[in-house]
Amino acid sequence: MKPKIPFTSELSLSNPSDQSHDRPTTRKHKVPPTVNFHLTKYCNMRCSFCYATFSDLGIVKHNFEKSQQIIRALAEAGFEKITFAGGEPTLVRELPELAKLAKSLGMITTIVTNGAKLGDPDYYDQITPHFDWVAISIDSINPETNLKSGRAVNGKNVLSREFYQEILQKLRRNGIKTKINTVVSAYNFGEDLTEFINACQPKRWKILQATPIEGQNSQNSGKFEVEKAQFNSFLRRNSSIDPETTVVAEEIDLIKGSYVMVSPEGKFYDNSLNGYIYSQSLLEIGVKNALGQVNFDYDKFLQRGGKYDF
Repeated sequence: MKPKIPFTSELSLSNPSDQSHDRPTTRKHKVPPTVNFHLTKYCNMRCSFCYATFSDLGIVKHNFEKSQQIIRALAEAGFEKITFAGGEPTLVRELPELAKLAKSLGMITTIVTNGAKLGDPDYYDQITPHFDWVAISIDSINPETNLKSGRAVNGKNVLSREFYQEILQKLRRNGIKTKINTVVSAYNFGEDLTEFINACQPKRWKILQATPIEGQNSQNSGKFEVEKAQFNSFLRRNSSIDPETTVVAEEIDLIKGSYVMVSPEGKFYDNSLNGYIYSQSLLEIGVKNALGQVNFDYDKFLQRGGKYDF
């Protein structure tokens, strides 16, 4: 495998606002150390603010061989850490094998999951040996809040505080680094998770402002959004966090354009505009060329704390 070094590509590519890729332009992109691979659009929860429903893609069946090729291409291009996301990535049967492949290629492996399937001891034992980090999406420990927002299995069954805490503590005992991702929305912006976070002691707590994206969560427009002042009030209320946990806050302006993301179809996409802009397939035109077809702001990536000690 070639050494993993950041590259800058200078290419004749399309205007980022033109999904047809017909008008050539030139753009340079620097590869950050991390990439998010959204393996599937399918999920066992129905969060109203979800930004990765991929409803604009229609039916997308997971292709194991194709996912393997994508992972190899990303590793070869110089990405150091890969985050498997969705939808809900644990619904992909081959996830353990894909994570194992990424580790064999020298990549740090992470998963972002709602955590529901980690309650199955057999599945936990099958998947966790292949992950360096496990990030669990926890917006609230209030059952009513989670039901209203859709953070519930099949829209009915919420995961309890005790469930989350037990899983996170088990992961830590097994030497796996833990992270909690919290989306601040109209449902939970008035809540205080301080005591819970300090009890779980994740290595990182990422707090994100709910982001409206056309074609992803626009059907719920007006139901979940929070103003910047409301987001900041959540941050102030939840500011007494143990210093062992690194708190990373990301408002909408910082989120947009600061992530390198791969769709279930194997295309880079970005959220810098109102909806998603997709590249051509990275397997068809190469990682460098495909990355050049989307907007990515390396400075914003650094500003939001995307580069840290993995």
